[in-house]
Amino acid sequence: FTTPKAIELFTKLGVYSEKELEARNEVKWETYTKKVQIEGRVIGRMAINHIIPAALAYQTKLLKNIDLMKDVFGEQYSAMAGVSMGIVTRISELVTDLRQQVDCMVEARKKANRIQDIAERAKVYSHEVKDMMDKVRMSADNLEMLVDDEMWPLPKYRELLFF
Repeated sequence: FTTPKAIELFTKLGVYSEKELEARNEVKWETYTKKVQIEGRVIGRMAINHIIPAALAYQTKLLKNIDLMKDVFGEQYSAMAGVSMGIVTRISELVTDLRQQVDCMVEARKKANRIQDIAERAKVYSHEVKDMMDKVRMSADNLEMLVDDEMWPLPKYRELLFF
C-alpha cells in the first residue's frame, strides 16, 4: 500500500489519499501483530497448563513402574526398565526445553511490544516471536509422541487426521 507505485496509482485514480493508504497499512500491521500475540499467549498457556503437567504425570507413572520393577526383580530390573528410564530422561529434557522456550517466547513478545514503530514490531513478531513459537511447538510435538494417549489432554495429530 505504501510503495511509491501504489501511492501514485491510488491517489491518481482518487481511490485513496496517501494518508488513507498509510492508515490502512498500519491497521494491517496491527492486526497481524495482535493475531500472532494472541497465538503466542495461547501456545504458552497450553504448554504450561496442559502439556507439561501431562508429561510430568506420565513421567511419574513410569518412575513408579520402574520402582515396582526394582522391588520385584531386584538387580535385574535395570536391564528390564531400560526403555522406561530412557523415556523418563527424554521427557525431562523436553519439559525443560519446553519451559525455557515458553519463557524465551514471552521475552521476545515483551521486546516486540516495546517497539513503537508498528511495521518494525510486526517484523519482530514475524521473525523472533514466531521462531520461538515454532520451537515450543517442536518440543510439544515430541512430548506428544512420548506421552501415553490416555494421559495426553489434547487431540493428537493422528486423531485429527483420521477421526
